[in-house]
Amino acid sequence: MDHTNNFPDAHIPTLAELDEAVPHHPLFLTRICNHVYLANSVAFARAGITRTTLDPPDGGLTMEEAVRLFTVGGTYATREEAVKGTLIPGKYADLTILDRDICREDPDMLLETVIGGETVYTGS
Repeated sequence: MDHTNNFPDAHIPTLAELDEAVPHHPLFLTRICNHVYLANSVAFARAGITRTTLDPPDGGLTMEEAVRLFTVGGTYATREEAVKGTLIPGKYADLTILDRDICREDPDMLLETVIGGETVYTGS
């Protein structure tokens, strides 16, 4: 299957088009290749991103920043930070267990995935 262009007529929606389509709720889209991410103004506002927010150094994130963005950061966009995003008593915890600290080196193996309190994957 060719996934090189999943947007009709090679058109990637603009911020104005996303805001018009979904004006009152956060919207976050990604292409299947995971190289293009789009968000509307509500999503940017809930994430605390403004015109004055600086780009990450060298245009990238550290592993710690990326993990925080996809855990705690994601809950702010959906206003669920009171019940998700950190591992503390009383919060929901979907989690993935890897074979080593991803902030220090690349993991070789996914050991376990738990969603909604149920183990849905166990590696060998």
